[in-house]
Amino acid sequence: MRVFLACLGFAVVAGCGEGGPRGERQAEAARELARPTVTEVIAKEYPGVSVTPLTTCVLNTLTEDELARVAQAALQGFSGRDTQFIRSVVRRSETRICAFDAGVTGFF
Repeated sequence: MRVFLACLGFAVVAGCGEGGPRGERQAEAARELARPTVTEVIAKEYPGVSVTPLTTCVLNTLTEDELARVAQAALQGFSGRDTQFIRSVVRRSETRICAFDAGVTGFF
């Protein structure tokens, strides 16, 4: 199972920069690969916050390269540096606007 996930992750991360429908599918797969780990980081770092919508905002705010980085880190295991990166994304104005629009509670 781990080998399968590693292969899937490599395929997703390697193809994140491609445009068109294929690129969109790969970006969505990378988001779903990263989602559980980003959710865990947000729940730990921001207790009392509506985790699901904030996770979606973080994932939607990432550039293609950042999304690839987070998906790869999710496969290999998140480090403290990766956690700090997610915290920096949460602090971005685009993420905060998204969170506000999504009605994230316990954040503002």
